[in-house]
Amino acid sequence: EGDGAAIYDLASRLSDGRGVTRDLTVGAKLFEKLAAAGYAPAQYKIAGQYEKGLGLTRDLAQAKLWYGRAAEQGNIRSMHNLAVIFAENPSATGKPDFATAAQWFRRGAEHGVRDSQYNLAVLYESGLGAPKDLQEAYKWFTIASRSGDKESRRRIELVRQKLTPAEINVAD
Repeated sequence: EGDGAAIYDLASRLSDGRGVTRDLTVGAKLFEKLAAAGYAPAQYKIAGQYEKGLGLTRDLAQAKLWYGRAAEQGNIRSMHNLAVIFAENPSATGKPDFATAAQWFRRGAEHGVRDSQYNLAVLYESGLGAPKDLQEAYKWFTIASRSGDKESRRRIELVRQKLTPAEINVAD
């Protein structure tokens, strides 16, 4: 009867097969209805289904559209996933859009998304999508490490070797 919370719950149950027969196609239709009405969690869910081709034809343009709408509303998982799509898939130029990826990874990182913190550090370390900045890379690897990212611990040591003690102190 148009109750958004009930529609979302039903779509989730259908998509997961929780208590009902799994039906990704019907779940996607319900998520898309809510997404079109501006409900960020449904925008995130439908974006994921487009990204992975679950119950829908895989369509990265639609995934970017819905992740983008949810991210603009503050959905932090959408910020990260949108950044990953920009970083891993060719744009109209035939190359990944690392600059846009860096912007979204930064937003996710600032909201505490550990994988975004790590990926942002990698972009700073390599100079992809952002100016090469080893102090920023060190800072974000350190933050990700404190959030429990094990690979960041290893990368901190590699970056540390390229910085002066003064640069390390500024980055900490």
